[in-house]
Amino acid sequence: MLQVALHLHGTTITVQRRDPENDDGQDPNFFDQDYSVAASTGGLLWEGSWAAIELLRHTESFLSRSLRGKRVVELGAGVGLLGLCAAAGGAHVLLTDVPAVVSDMLLPNIAANASAPAEAAAAWPGARSVGSGSALAQPLDWQRALAEQCALVDPRGADVILAAECVWLNELVDPFVSTVVGLMQLHTVCILAFRERAVETSQVFASARSVLDRFRAFGFTVLAHGDFPVNVEDAPESVGLLTGIWEISRPQLENGGPVTS
Repeated sequence: MLQVALHLHGTTITVQRRDPENDDGQDPNFFDQDYSVAASTGGLLWEGSWAAIELLRHTESFLSRSLRGKRVVELGAGVGLLGLCAAAGGAHVLLTDVPAVVSDMLLPNIAANASAPAEAAAAWPGARSVGSGSALAQPLDWQRALAEQCALVDPRGADVILAAECVWLNELVDPFVSTVVGLMQLHTVCILAFRERAVETSQVFASARSVLDRFRAFGFTVLAHGDFPVNVEDAPESVGLLTGIWEISRPQLENGGPVTS
């Protein structure tokens, strides 16, 4: 394992992640029923998270303003660095992933950064304080019915759904979109960070267009915020790689009433 540490808004966030250069190739979770090739990448850090973290360094960026003080559900949280940084900036974050990633990565990394039980009214039940916000981890498998996974803490109470580069395979697009749609209440928005890996002939990698078109098919509104670089001090191997960030929401009717879909 490698340790990653960064300083954000007066809080130092430290997480453990896999070291691919010294990986023995043995994955203890390989035969778990809920595990997959996609889940096996949950122990690494990707450009989408780094680009979003760079935005969170700036207190008046659209992302910081969108998350501060809000109840946030992060999908495909992996090692949890992005969600913990959002918490340090004042968000109340429920970090989710498949059970193996939650137990191996999220719970230890949250425990290493969390302090006393959170007291803020917006905090998720059972969350612990991180910076000026709070964090909690819970499994959420996109391949299972959402209603079956809400017994502990109901993620459908989120103001914001945060997803950073976690829907990179074609096979993930429909389960991901279905999960987001199931979580979206009338006021909820989804912020998606996506680094394009697909080319026109890709059979494996999902494209941003394929994901966003699925949301449009549900009648959702898609707002592009632009392309963002990573901080090269954080991820020097990612120089020149840009991450697109979109905001997805239910459209409003002309009379101000919400569209239900």
